[in-house]
Amino acid sequence: TVAVMFLWVAILVLAALSFRDRAGLARFETLLLWSAALVAIFHGARLLLGTSLLSFGGLFTDPSASVVGGWHDLGIFLGLMAFLAAAYATNTTTYTKPLVLWGLRAFVVLAVVLLIVVNTFDVWIGLGILSLLALMYVVMRAPQEGEAPLSLMGRVSKAQIFVYILIVSAVFAVYGKNIHDRLPERIRIAQIEVRPSWEGTFSVATQTFGERGALFGSGPNTFVRQWGLFKPAGVNETAFWNADFAQGIGFVPTSLVTVGVVGAAAWVLFLLGILAECARLLLRSPREVHPMITMLVLGVLYLWILNIVYPPGATLIALTFLLTGVMVAWGVVSGAIPTYTRKVSDVPQIGFVWSVVLIVVAAVALVVSAFVLRASASDMLVNKGISTFNATGNIEQANASITKALALDSGNDRAHRAALELGILQVAALAQSTEPDAEAKRAELQETISTSISHGLAAVSADSGNYQNWLSLARVYEQLVGAQVEGAYENAQKAYEQAIIENPTNPLFPFRLAQLAVARGDVPAAETYLTQALTLKPNFAAALFLASQISVAKNDIQTALITANAAAQAAPQEPVAWFQLGGLLAQAGDTERAVLALEQAVALNGNYANALYLLSLSYNQLGRKDDAVRVMRRVLELNPGNAQVEALIVEIESGGAPAAEAEVEEAAATE
Repeated sequence: TVAVMFLWVAILVLAALSFRDRAGLARFETLLLWSAALVAIFHGARLLLGTSLLSFGGLFTDPSASVVGGWHDLGIFLGLMAFLAAAYATNTTTYTKPLVLWGLRAFVVLAVVLLIVVNTFDVWIGLGILSLLALMYVVMRAPQEGEAPLSLMGRVSKAQIFVYILIVSAVFAVYGKNIHDRLPERIRIAQIEVRPSWEGTFSVATQTFGERGALFGSGPNTFVRQWGLFKPAGVNETAFWNADFAQGIGFVPTSLVTVGVVGAAAWVLFLLGILAECARLLLRSPREVHPMITMLVLGVLYLWILNIVYPPGATLIALTFLLTGVMVAWGVVSGAIPTYTRKVSDVPQIGFVWSVVLIVVAAVALVVSAFVLRASASDMLVNKGISTFNATGNIEQANASITKALALDSGNDRAHRAALELGILQVAALAQSTEPDAEAKRAELQETISTSISHGLAAVSADSGNYQNWLSLARVYEQLVGAQVEGAYENAQKAYEQAIIENPTNPLFPFRLAQLAVARGDVPAAETYLTQALTLKPNFAAALFLASQISVAKNDIQTALITANAAAQAAPQEPVAWFQLGGLLAQAGDTERAVLALEQAVALNGNYANALYLLSLSYNQLGRKDDAVRVMRRVLELNPGNAQVEALIVEIESGGAPAAEAEVEEAAATE
């Protein structure tokens, strides 16, 4: 994080110092728009041709993958570029060639079409405000010397492209979701994006100050850990209880948590400095360049405001710093920002010191760039490995990418976790293998387990404060508990307990400990852990389901019914929960309610053989013979040739009554 911040500031400073004339700035802006056009064409082609043809070796397999970051980042980028292109198309004193003007307008149309596909509310609002301000500027701006004065309608006509953008932005800001839901399926890309609220961000900041002190916060890039420590309790009641957030509501507010009051004050001073320079440019820049400087100022403000209310990716943040530096360069070139110049030969000592400073900064920038590129390339290879496995299921191909990622950056804990997960899959595949050479199979299995454990330990060593590393290590040992490997239970337990220390608000870890305890036959410990999990998340369906099973094992049917009902209500789309509830109700003799629960399980999964079997028996108990036969025949379709099912069909058709209670208990026990 420190390295990347150094690079971003270096980009700003270099941009401000590098451009010494208007021609250079014009070339940069032209190149920027050409780059934006290529991005728009690339994503337009992906929408039309599909993701498989333009995946670049698996790096862009997801439809919402973007070359500038996330899907939302793409929207922010295209919104800015559409605005700048419209500004250039409006300023005919800069571009007079009809072909260039039509090219700019075509890009605006393409960008807006892609924005409709991306469809993010804040981008529509931001683009609408920018267009409104630009329209007001064009209408209210006094004509320059030599320009023919225009009527009000003439000025509006000159800026009609902003009128169109404003109308589209307003319509999609209000009705965007409804329109987006009616787009053709090929281009209707949905992306769920969730991040902490302002309240949640400041709540974590307040508690972090109490733990670490307000001056310097928790340290760079540690928001995800602080979120795990101090997230609001209500989050566990939502669908995002197990989500990790690396940033708060926005990029800048996150600094309040990670770098404290000192860092926040630095950000405030920096942003106030940007506002001051924007005001200076608007008030002092020459009339002939004032329109383009005004549009650039608006674009820079657009980016910084979105950095406050949204956490963009590294590419978009780099663009924000770059355009801020370009804005300063425009101020220097236009004379709006005063400069002081002195020949180095006048003061040789200062020239020498300045040269040394530049050399040191350049060297540091090169080292930092290499470090950042290495880490980024390693992460990209991890992403490629994950997408390869998701697409093909080929463990060896995925492992090859992960191995390359670790060769680039051996301290990449995410790569070690990915290698560990692949190792667990390899262990499962080897356990089911029919390899005749038992000794070779055993040796390969032991080597795979050992390698997986080493990856887990390496991940913990790389970042012991990341609970995910402890969770991955625990999962390796957990796989060995069933095989009764000595020390596996204790090591898994220790890893889960360490994960709880790093993320005490997550109910998953005490639940996993409860599962471990059940596997070992330690019911009291399992109940203690389940109590901890349900205290953190009362509607934790998996924990309620396990608690119900424990109550059944203790023959406490009434308690089991209460927890099974709670589990079904907590996870109404989970057929297993309804099956469990139906089985318990049948055991308790409440056949009518059992039928309702089992019908719900079957409605959610029409091929759920156990639920169908139990439902048929329950129908028969209620005297609904035709329904019982129909459902049991469906069970036979799913299990062709099953003699027991065939016999039950004959018995039900003949009017016999199967031993319902015993059959019900047997069916429920098989789940």
